[in-house]
Amino acid sequence: MIERTYYLEKLKLFTNKAVIKVITGMRRSGKSTLLKQYHAYLLSLGIQPDHIVNLNKESLEYDFIKDYSDLHQYIKKVIPAGPGKKHILIDEVQEIDGWEKAVNSLFAE
Repeated sequence: MIERTYYLEKLKLFTNKAVIKVITGMRRSGKSTLLKQYHAYLLSLGIQPDHIVNLNKESLEYDFIKDYSDLHQYIKKVIPAGPGKKHILIDEVQEIDGWEKAVNSLFAE
């Protein structure tokens, strides 16, 4: 796995900021690798694994998530209620119709 140090450092700067982060780029440019490295970084900070949702739409495991409503329901089901920041990492989010509605709703909550 190629270290995505430059971009990982950029993401780290926004870890505790109240902003939604979107990673964009050409196909096969390392976005998925960057997400994996960011996930590892979050764990290294001591963030509980159940406070991180890591969803990859290329996996058939998540094939049932078709639109923003499915995404919202799934996230609400798997993420624990209560205090503490939660992190949602979605790879290939463009495969979910209206994903931004679910993300904005979860962010507002």
